[in-house]
Amino acid sequence: NLNIATILPELHFTTLVRSINGTYLYVDVTMNGQEVIRATLYGVVGESLLIPITNHQEVMIYEPIILKPKTLVFPWHPKPRSYRHPIQVIGGSGNFTWSSCNESVALVTVKGVIATGDNRGFSIIQAWDVENPIHFGKMRVNVLRPVSIEFVRSRVEIEVGQTLDLPIMVYGLLDSDDMETVPVNDCSLMNLAVEMDKQGVFKVIQGHRMVIVYKRKGTVSITVYLVGYRKTNIAIAKSPVGVFLPITATIDLLLVDDVSLVPRNLTVYNHPDILEIVYLTEGSGYFFVNTTDTEILTSTYLETKNYVQIRPLQPGIVTMKAYDLCLTCKGPARAEIYVSDIFDFELDFIHKVFPPFRLIPRKVTLIIGGMMQVMSEGGPQPQSNIYFSINNHTIAKVNELGQLTALVVGTAKVIGIVQAVDDDTGRVVVFSQISLQLSAEHNFAMLLYSKAEGKTGLKVTIKAQNPSAGQFERYVDRFSDEIQIMVFGILQLLPLSLPAEEVLMSPNSYLKLQTSRDGKAYVNYEVRKCPHNKSVIMEDGHGVLTSGSRTGSSALTVTSLEYFGLNQTIVTGVRVAPVAYLSINTSPKLYIAKNEELAALPLGMTLTFTVNFYDLSGDQFHAHNTKLYLALNR
Repeated sequence: NLNIATILPELHFTTLVRSINGTYLYVDVTMNGQEVIRATLYGVVGESLLIPITNHQEVMIYEPIILKPKTLVFPWHPKPRSYRHPIQVIGGSGNFTWSSCNESVALVTVKGVIATGDNRGFSIIQAWDVENPIHFGKMRVNVLRPVSIEFVRSRVEIEVGQTLDLPIMVYGLLDSDDMETVPVNDCSLMNLAVEMDKQGVFKVIQGHRMVIVYKRKGTVSITVYLVGYRKTNIAIAKSPVGVFLPITATIDLLLVDDVSLVPRNLTVYNHPDILEIVYLTEGSGYFFVNTTDTEILTSTYLETKNYVQIRPLQPGIVTMKAYDLCLTCKGPARAEIYVSDIFDFELDFIHKVFPPFRLIPRKVTLIIGGMMQVMSEGGPQPQSNIYFSINNHTIAKVNELGQLTALVVGTAKVIGIVQAVDDDTGRVVVFSQISLQLSAEHNFAMLLYSKAEGKTGLKVTIKAQNPSAGQFERYVDRFSDEIQIMVFGILQLLPLSLPAEEVLMSPNSYLKLQTSRDGKAYVNYEVRKCPHNKSVIMEDGHGVLTSGSRTGSSALTVTSLEYFGLNQTIVTGVRVAPVAYLSINTSPKLYIAKNEELAALPLGMTLTFTVNFYDLSGDQFHAHNTKLYLALNR
């Protein structure tokens, strides 16, 4: 029956729900800062105060507390070793108390620095705002057994005598049904051992992941071992006793020479119809090419074909330079190009009439990791030398024998050049060249959206278009795999109708809590300790809240421990306040004409009376100890 007007600063608040008489409001906080909320009581319905009553409340609004990073993963060591990592806190008042739910896995200092313990598992780190214990942020720390190691994709082109950094990634095993592995954030305290299949190519810097390219080019395999660990067999990963294998990772490297320009010396006839080509060989495949004088000739670098087209403009001498963008070389590759007019010439006929040079097949499609032998036909006979190259070394690689291997999804071109020796002059002559197109099949991905709780399965089947061609091993026509997916419900405290609502109890009352995960997970309740005074409520360990005679507020943490390893946590406020008034509602509802009073009830009608209790703010109680007495006049 009260008539209250409330003034909210529009810069900081947006009103969502407002009662008719202004006794309560649901608002959305839009901006942090310090503001004042003012309210005026003008009277009750049908009667106004001569002098309205005005009061105000100062409100301090903070940004939400966010801990960065949200998740940290560290490797577990057989011998105790402690990793340390500072946690960045965003939002809040700036004054926090820290807690760890499992200090045997990870503990946190008063300054927000995490230190790992001796045990494997996980711990939830929480930062509580001293100004308001309901305001908190959290992050997760995992200490996992390392189960695999791999080399991270990085630059692997290096000049002889230089240092090559080969970063690695260590993966730990989560305690889940799907045997999921995640990369660790820090493996600096782990011992690594390095082995190579060929000696004399690299020198290893002891205790680091760097190697020095020592002597010659070629292929080499580098294997890294995690010292002191064994890889658990997936079939018995949960068993304390099992079959163990060493945790290793291997990378295959191709060591190449510096880039070269072929030919290194070239004489070009000064005529607008002349078009000459200079090839780029060896190197990483990524180059920058320029010339010293653009008035003597024009040059166009075709990256996809890995050569430079030259057109003369006027007589002169030009130096062409090619810089490798991936290799740290002592200097660029050079070629001297002479543009000259012709004053005299000699005709020298080379006695080689031969069929066109071709690469077979003309187009190749491979899956990642697939290999194929590139064949050739035609050209000068006998074929003295065929040089194979590829325009994109990241997509695929080809060796000197024409063996092609797909690396990643994409398209590239393989170029074949036939070189032979002229019988009369003894010079090496490029007689013919041709290219073929290579493409790798695309991978695929799916996004799944959960719609309801329950279990389901996802099966993926890959079919070969032509099984007889041996696209799959053992000439099978398909591969398939299947995973099980479980969708679980969100944790919610059932007495609350709004996520931001608090539990309201009267003094000396009790309330049995219920959640949406009861019967599906282990639910734990914990009353947070207040920094300055005792809590106004107690919890018996089974979800029963009991309030004492004192009024005030406390924070309640509700955690559901799911059987598949994940946890859900919500924090809500519990306020103890005296009952201010009650309201009586009847059902069913009776409809009457406008401005007409209900003078009597139908004979024989059954009425249900519902009594609700409220505090001074108009909030309804979830639990109270008020006794009701019913008095009838007849």
